[in-house]
Amino acid sequence: MEFQQGLTLGIDLGIGSCGWAIIRETDQGGEILNWGARTFDVPETAKERTPTNQLRRQHRGLRKVLRRRRQRMNGLRRLFKEAGLLESDGKSALKVSGLDPWRLRAEGLDRKLTGQELAVALGHIAKHRGFKSNSKRKSNDASEDSKMLKAVHETAGKLAAYRTVGEMFARDEAFATRKRNRDGDYSRSVLRDDQEREVRLLLSQQRRIGSTLATEELERDFIV
Repeated sequence: MEFQQGLTLGIDLGIGSCGWAIIRETDQGGEILNWGARTFDVPETAKERTPTNQLRRQHRGLRKVLRRRRQRMNGLRRLFKEAGLLESDGKSALKVSGLDPWRLRAEGLDRKLTGQELAVALGHIAKHRGFKSNSKRKSNDASEDSKMLKAVHETAGKLAAYRTVGEMFARDEAFATRKRNRDGDYSRSVLRDDQEREVRLLLSQQRRIGSTLATEELERDFIV
Protein backbone atom coordinates (compact mmCIF):
# COMPACT_ATOMS: atom_id res chain seq x y z
CA MET A 1 0.00 0.00 0.00
CA GLU A 2 1.64 3.27 -1.13
CA PHE A 3 0.68 6.42 0.80
CA GLN A 4 3.57 8.73 -0.16
CA GLN A 5 5.91 8.75 -3.11
CA GLY A 6 8.67 6.26 -2.50
CA LEU A 7 7.09 4.80 0.67
CA THR A 8 5.18 1.52 1.00
CA LEU A 9 3.11 0.27 3.93
CA GLY A 10 2.99 -3.50 4.35
CA ILE A 11 0.40 -5.16 6.63
CA ASP A 12 0.20 -8.77 7.80
CA LEU A 13 -3.20 -9.24 9.44
CA GLY A 14 -3.93 -12.38 11.43
CA ILE A 15 -6.76 -13.57 13.67
CA GLY A 16 -5.00 -12.32 16.81
CA SER A 17 -2.35 -9.91 15.61
CA CYS A 18 -1.46 -7.29 13.03
CA GLY A 19 2.11 -6.75 11.83
CA TRP A 20 3.17 -3.71 9.84
CA ALA A 21 6.22 -2.15 8.25
CA ILE A 22 7.03 1.03 6.34
CA ILE A 23 9.52 0.58 3.52
CA ARG A 24 11.27 3.26 1.50
CA GLU A 25 12.34 2.30 -1.97
CA THR A 26 15.99 2.84 -2.75
CA ASP A 27 18.31 2.09 -5.61
CA GLN A 28 19.50 -0.93 -3.64
CA GLY A 29 15.93 -2.30 -3.26
CA GLY A 30 14.33 -1.02 -0.07
CA GLU A 31 14.92 0.23 3.45
CA ILE A 32 12.69 -0.52 6.47
CA LEU A 33 11.95 2.79 8.16
CA ASN A 34 9.71 1.45 10.91
CA TRP A 35 7.93 -1.75 11.83
CA GLY A 36 5.91 -3.28 14.60
CA ALA A 37 3.05 -5.53 15.62
CA ARG A 38 -0.09 -5.31 17.66
CA THR A 39 -1.79 -8.24 19.33
CA PHE A 40 -5.38 -8.47 20.50
CA ASP A 41 -7.77 -11.00 21.98
CA VAL A 42 -8.56 -13.79 19.55
CA PRO A 43 -12.35 -13.83 18.80
CA GLU A 44 -12.94 -17.40 19.94
CA THR A 45 -13.98 -19.23 23.08
CA ALA A 46 -11.25 -19.98 25.60
CA LYS A 47 -11.96 -23.68 26.08
CA GLU A 48 -13.29 -25.07 22.78
CA ARG A 49 -11.51 -22.43 20.61
CA THR A 50 -14.74 -21.94 18.68
CA PRO A 51 -14.86 -18.70 16.62
CA THR A 52 -17.29 -16.25 18.19
CA ASN A 53 -18.76 -15.37 14.78
CA GLN A 54 -19.74 -19.03 14.41
CA LEU A 55 -21.55 -18.90 17.74
CA ARG A 56 -23.33 -15.70 16.74
CA ARG A 57 -24.43 -17.34 13.49
CA GLN A 58 -25.76 -20.37 15.37
CA HIS A 59 -27.66 -18.22 17.85
CA ARG A 60 -29.08 -16.09 15.04
CA GLY A 61 -30.23 -19.22 13.22
CA LEU A 62 -31.88 -20.58 16.37
CA ARG A 63 -33.74 -17.30 16.93
CA LYS A 64 -35.01 -17.46 13.35
CA VAL A 65 -36.23 -21.03 13.81
CA LEU A 66 -38.03 -20.15 17.04
CA ARG A 67 -39.58 -17.04 15.50
CA ARG A 68 -40.87 -18.99 12.50
CA ARG A 69 -42.23 -21.75 14.74
CA ARG A 70 -44.02 -19.19 16.90
CA GLN A 71 -45.56 -17.56 13.82
CA ARG A 72 -46.58 -20.95 12.42
CA MET A 73 -48.25 -22.05 15.65
CA ASN A 74 -50.07 -18.72 16.00
CA GLY A 75 -51.45 -19.16 12.51
CA LEU A 76 -52.49 -22.76 13.17
CA ARG A 77 -54.39 -21.89 16.34
CA ARG A 78 -56.32 -19.28 14.36
CA LEU A 79 -57.00 -21.88 11.66
CA PHE A 80 -58.25 -24.41 14.23
CA LYS A 81 -60.56 -21.84 15.78
CA GLU A 82 -61.98 -20.82 12.39
CA ALA A 83 -62.50 -24.51 11.51
CA GLY A 84 -64.42 -25.12 14.73
CA LEU A 85 -61.84 -27.33 16.43
CA LEU A 86 -61.03 -24.84 19.20
CA GLU A 87 -63.04 -22.23 21.05
CA SER A 88 -59.99 -20.02 21.55
CA ASP A 89 -56.78 -19.38 19.64
CA GLY A 90 -54.82 -18.32 22.72
CA LYS A 91 -51.28 -19.49 23.42
CA SER A 92 -52.41 -22.28 25.76
CA ALA A 93 -55.24 -23.53 23.53
CA LEU A 94 -53.28 -26.64 22.51
CA LYS A 95 -51.92 -27.37 25.98
CA VAL A 96 -54.66 -29.56 27.41
CA SER A 97 -53.98 -31.57 30.55
CA GLY A 98 -54.67 -35.27 30.13
CA LEU A 99 -54.44 -35.31 26.34
CA ASP A 100 -51.42 -37.24 25.07
CA PRO A 101 -50.76 -36.10 21.47
CA TRP A 102 -48.93 -39.31 20.60
CA ARG A 103 -51.88 -41.43 21.75
CA LEU A 104 -54.32 -39.18 19.87
CA ARG A 105 -52.29 -39.44 16.67
CA ALA A 106 -52.54 -43.24 16.88
CA GLU A 107 -56.16 -43.49 18.09
CA GLY A 108 -57.34 -40.96 15.51
CA LEU A 109 -56.78 -43.55 12.80
CA ASP A 110 -59.58 -45.70 14.22
CA ARG A 111 -61.92 -43.55 16.35
CA LYS A 112 -63.52 -40.16 15.89
CA LEU A 113 -61.67 -37.42 17.76
CA THR A 114 -63.27 -34.39 19.33
CA GLY A 115 -62.36 -31.02 17.87
CA GLN A 116 -59.95 -30.33 20.69
CA GLU A 117 -58.34 -33.76 20.39
CA LEU A 118 -57.89 -33.33 16.65
CA ALA A 119 -56.38 -29.88 17.15
CA VAL A 120 -53.92 -31.24 19.72
CA ALA A 121 -52.89 -34.07 17.39
CA LEU A 122 -52.42 -31.80 14.38
CA GLY A 123 -50.70 -29.12 16.44
CA HIS A 124 -48.24 -31.71 17.72
CA ILE A 125 -47.35 -32.73 14.16
CA ALA A 126 -46.96 -29.09 13.14
CA LYS A 127 -44.64 -28.35 16.04
CA HIS A 128 -42.37 -31.29 15.20
CA ARG A 129 -42.56 -31.31 11.43
CA GLY A 130 -39.77 -33.80 10.73
CA PHE A 131 -36.52 -33.59 8.81
CA LYS A 132 -36.17 -32.18 5.33
CA SER A 133 -32.65 -31.83 3.96
CA ASN A 134 -31.70 -28.68 2.08
CA SER A 135 -28.10 -29.77 1.75
CA LYS A 136 -26.43 -29.98 -1.66
CA ARG A 137 -23.35 -31.67 -0.26
CA LYS A 138 -22.25 -35.14 -1.25
CA SER A 139 -23.93 -37.95 0.65
CA ASN A 140 -20.67 -39.06 2.28
CA ASP A 141 -20.13 -35.63 3.84
CA ALA A 142 -19.88 -35.85 7.65
CA SER A 143 -22.51 -33.17 8.19
CA GLU A 144 -25.50 -33.01 10.50
CA ASP A 145 -27.75 -33.62 7.51
CA SER A 146 -25.89 -36.83 6.68
CA LYS A 147 -26.21 -38.11 10.25
CA MET A 148 -29.92 -37.38 10.33
CA LEU A 149 -30.51 -38.97 6.93
CA LYS A 150 -28.77 -42.12 8.10
CA ALA A 151 -30.96 -42.20 11.21
CA VAL A 152 -34.09 -41.60 9.11
CA HIS A 153 -33.32 -44.59 6.92
CA GLU A 154 -32.87 -46.76 10.02
CA THR A 155 -36.17 -45.57 11.48
CA ALA A 156 -37.92 -46.26 8.17
CA GLY A 157 -37.50 -49.97 8.80
CA LYS A 158 -39.71 -49.75 11.88
CA LEU A 159 -42.14 -47.34 10.23
CA ALA A 160 -42.92 -49.93 7.55
CA ALA A 161 -44.82 -51.94 10.18
CA TYR A 162 -47.13 -49.03 11.06
CA ARG A 163 -49.57 -46.80 9.24
CA THR A 164 -48.12 -43.49 10.43
CA VAL A 165 -45.24 -41.94 12.35
CA GLY A 166 -47.54 -41.16 15.27
CA GLU A 167 -48.73 -44.74 15.51
CA MET A 168 -45.15 -46.01 15.46
CA PHE A 169 -43.95 -43.76 18.26
CA ALA A 170 -47.08 -44.39 20.33
CA ARG A 171 -47.03 -48.19 20.09
CA ASP A 172 -43.50 -49.40 19.34
CA GLU A 173 -41.69 -50.46 22.51
CA ALA A 174 -38.41 -49.15 21.09
CA PHE A 175 -39.74 -45.61 21.61
CA ALA A 176 -41.53 -46.16 24.91
CA THR A 177 -39.00 -44.31 27.05
CA ARG A 178 -37.94 -41.58 24.61
CA LYS A 179 -39.46 -40.18 21.44
CA ARG A 180 -37.16 -37.22 20.69
CA ASN A 181 -33.54 -36.81 19.61
CA ARG A 182 -31.01 -35.62 22.16
CA ASP A 183 -27.28 -35.06 22.63
CA GLY A 184 -26.29 -35.83 19.05
CA ASP A 185 -28.45 -38.96 18.94
CA TYR A 186 -30.70 -38.66 15.86
CA SER A 187 -32.30 -42.11 16.11
CA ARG A 188 -35.77 -40.56 16.49
CA SER A 189 -35.57 -38.61 13.22
CA VAL A 190 -38.39 -38.89 10.68
CA LEU A 191 -38.95 -37.32 7.29
CA ARG A 192 -41.25 -34.34 6.85
CA ASP A 193 -42.89 -36.17 3.95
CA ASP A 194 -43.88 -38.98 6.33
CA GLN A 195 -45.43 -36.42 8.67
CA GLU A 196 -47.43 -34.96 5.78
CA ARG A 197 -48.64 -38.42 4.80
CA GLU A 198 -49.78 -38.93 8.38
CA VAL A 199 -51.81 -35.71 8.29
CA ARG A 200 -53.54 -36.76 5.08
CA LEU A 201 -54.31 -40.25 6.37
CA LEU A 202 -55.44 -39.02 9.80
CA LEU A 203 -57.89 -36.51 8.33
CA SER A 204 -59.06 -38.99 5.70
CA GLN A 205 -59.77 -41.59 8.39
CA GLN A 206 -61.60 -39.01 10.48
CA ARG A 207 -63.86 -38.17 7.54
CA ARG A 208 -64.45 -41.88 6.92
CA ILE A 209 -65.43 -42.40 10.57
CA GLY A 210 -67.88 -39.51 10.36
CA SER A 211 -66.09 -36.41 11.62
CA THR A 212 -67.53 -33.21 10.17
CA LEU A 213 -64.53 -31.22 11.43
CA ALA A 214 -61.81 -32.97 9.38
CA THR A 215 -62.76 -31.24 6.17
CA GLU A 216 -60.77 -31.25 2.96
CA GLU A 217 -60.50 -27.48 3.35
CA LEU A 218 -58.87 -27.93 6.75
CA GLU A 219 -56.47 -30.48 5.24
CA ARG A 220 -55.51 -28.12 2.42
CA ASP A 221 -55.03 -25.10 4.68
CA PHE A 222 -53.08 -27.08 7.27
CA ILE A 223 -50.62 -28.64 4.81
CA VAL A 224 -50.04 -25.36 2.96
